[in-house]
Amino acid sequence: MTVADVAYYRRSRYKWWIKKGPWRAKPKLARGPIKKDAKVLYETLWKAFAQKDEEQLSEICCSSIMEPLRGQWAARPPNHVVSWKLEKHHLRSPRVVSNKAQDIALANFAESALRQVVIRFKTRQTITTRILPKDMREDGEDGDGWVKNPVERSADKEYRYKWTPAGPKDVTEKSEEDEVKTTSKTVDVVEYMIVQRIMKRGVEGEWKVYGFAQPTTLESIAENDEHIRKSEAFMNAHPEFMDG
Repeated sequence: MTVADVAYYRRSRYKWWIKKGPWRAKPKLARGPIKKDAKVLYETLWKAFAQKDEEQLSEICCSSIMEPLRGQWAARPPNHVVSWKLEKHHLRSPRVVSNKAQDIALANFAESALRQVVIRFKTRQTITTRILPKDMREDGEDGDGWVKNPVERSADKEYRYKWTPAGPKDVTEKSEEDEVKTTSKTVDVVEYMIVQRIMKRGVEGEWKVYGFAQPTTLESIAENDEHIRKSEAFMNAHPEFMDG
């Protein structure tokens, strides 16, 4: 039996045999709705990542990807404000390149299974970075989507004042370091996003972002069961996750 045959058998089992009884509605396996949902997840993910919106990301992402995203946030300088914009999808984007299903063998969780689908995105996107003065940082929202905390003056900088009827006024000239700098870069990228859906006791949950694959070839993704094995192992080790 080939890899493709095994994948087809597992998808068929997910559709016809996981939920018992011929009178019950069966899961849909059509690729069109998956691609539509994946496009929404893809754009929401990168916009929220750029804005450091952890609450939004936690709603659409599995725990497997949240820790790496937090690590990238920690490495981002606090005075860098990033925005992300999707310019367009290239031809045949998104495209399903792997579509798998797997039973979940846990006690008290009959009619439970998971699906993982790998979607290839070929997009043009623009990443804009606003570099604020070093004594400023992002914290909230304004017209551009951000608010900066009040500036604390550096101890080694001298300030000059003149007297006005309203009191002393700071007339210190701004240095180059006080200016907001903006850089923007438009790039064409190819990304393989893994989305996952879990069926618990016959009820399907929403698609969520499991992670990203970095294949050397299309075939390596189609034949690689690593990600679905990791999900199965995680749920076997943490059955309480299924009640979440």
